[in-house]
Amino acid sequence: MAYFDVDGKPLRKLFFSEYQTLMDVDFPFRVTEINYFEAGTDSAVTRIQYSNIMLNERAQSDYFKFEIPENARVVD
Repeated sequence: MAYFDVDGKPLRKLFFSEYQTLMDVDFPFRVTEINYFEAGTDSAVTRIQYSNIMLNERAQSDYFKFEIPENARVVD
């Protein structure tokens, strides 16, 4: 997948690989991202590697028990 500016120069490219099937869905376990700097002479590469993905009942975490604070207010 790629993002381009109005002149057709690449801004960002994403590469998905190492697919595995999770609950009948093919999911990329590796994502490589290239972000091109504005000057066009350099870039930054980021690689994300997923492992041990847990779904449904297997996914347990205190983060799932988040409660909205009493003093929270809605911002429009």
